[in-house]
This record gives sequence, structure tokens and C-alpha cells, in this order.
Amino acid sequence: MTRFVAIAAVGRHGELGLKGDMPWGHSLKKDLKFFKEQTMGHSVIMGRRTWDPFPRPLPGRENIVITRRPFQHPGVTCYTSIEEALADLEKREPDQTVYVIGGGSIYAALVDQCDELVLTEIESDFDADTWFPEFDRNAYERTVLGSQEENGFSYSHVRYVRKPE
Repeated sequence: MTRFVAIAAVGRHGELGLKGDMPWGHSLKKDLKFFKEQTMGHSVIMGRRTWDPFPRPLPGRENIVITRRPFQHPGVTCYTSIEEALADLEKREPDQTVYVIGGGSIYAALVDQCDELVLTEIESDFDADTWFPEFDRNAYERTVLGSQEENGFSYSHVRYVRKPE
């Protein structure tokens, strides 16, 4: 069975994006390194607007893009629906980990299927137009992996693992 892990950086109130970028910009270089370490060697699934700013596919990962308007790009597997992507992933390699990397609608569609959430929780408020979806925090065991400050922001890497039913 495919295992899904959502990974995201969020502000104090779940702020995720602003005008197609992260509300804090690209000022958290150590967090970007953490993201790379977590996702390397795995598939990453994202929406088209999350993909658009990338200059090329994320190296060392299968890049899966969900979009209503299909496109072709070397190193990218494109699907027109989440259902189509999930069915194909299950057929190809049933015992794999797929990281859900955004945006807001992709997180909302898949958060309930995620066995794990890996969140960079930034201790600041931000203007945003996209938020990480609400989830039942009581359904997860929360573990702080580490905390740090960078460029004036305090944040923690937190792993939420779904509790057995």
C-alpha cells in the first residue's frame, strides 16, 4: 500500500502561501535543506501552481504533477486528476512513500490519506491566501524533531504520526 506523507512549512495559523510563493519567501535555507533530505529518493506529488516556479524537476525524486491542463516536461509525470495518479501509483509500486508537497488544494485532497505529516511550524503570523488544511491533531502522535532560528524566524520541525485506530 502506498504510504502518503504531507510535508509543508506553515505559519502559526497554518499559513502556507501568498501569491504563488511562501509568505516568508526563501529565507529559511536550513528548512529547504530539511525538505530535500526528507523527500530525496521518493516520489513527490504537487499541483501545477506548485510546480510552475521550479526551474526543473526536483532531482533525485519522481516529480508528479496534478493539473487539469496536461503538459509534458522531461522528468515530470503528469495526471489530470488525483484519482488517476493514485490508481497508477498503486499499480506501479504499491509499497512506496509519496510526499505530498502542495499546494493547498492537493494538501486538502490528500491530508486524510496521510499516515504522517512533517510540518515546519514557524512561530510567526503571515499574510496568506493559502492555508494548510485543518486536521485532527488528536489523531496523531506529535514529535518535535528539532527547533532553530534563522533569518529572524523561530521554527520547529514536527512529525505527526497517525495513531492506530
